[in-house]
Amino acid sequence: MLVIKNARVLPELTVGFDGSLADVIIKKELISEVVPAGTAAGDIEIDAKGRTLLPGFIDAHVHLDLCGMNTWEENEQPDAYRALRAVNLAQTCLKKGFTTLRDCGDRNNIIIDLARAIRD
Repeated sequence: MLVIKNARVLPELTVGFDGSLADVIIKKELISEVVPAGTAAGDIEIDAKGRTLLPGFIDAHVHLDLCGMNTWEENEQPDAYRALRAVNLAQTCLKKGFTTLRDCGDRNNIIIDLARAIRD
């Protein structure tokens, strides 16, 4: 069990927890509980020292297979080219802290196939 100790959390994003400093208990790669700071112990402990702990960011409107070129010209490019560009953009988003993306449409299910590949 991993515990991130003394983390500042946003009560609006932490259901059932009203404080500002917390210990976040993680079991099997999932947050299992958020408790008042200094009350949890784990096999592995990370002291956040009052730093803010945020969930992954969510972008609810992206087009991973588009890069800002003229849309007509982009739609003329082969699917493989667009798929590789989508992989690159998905990795860039992850590095920036986005853990959830909603793609609002693509051509030939490029992004659906990319999501399946990521899941697998």
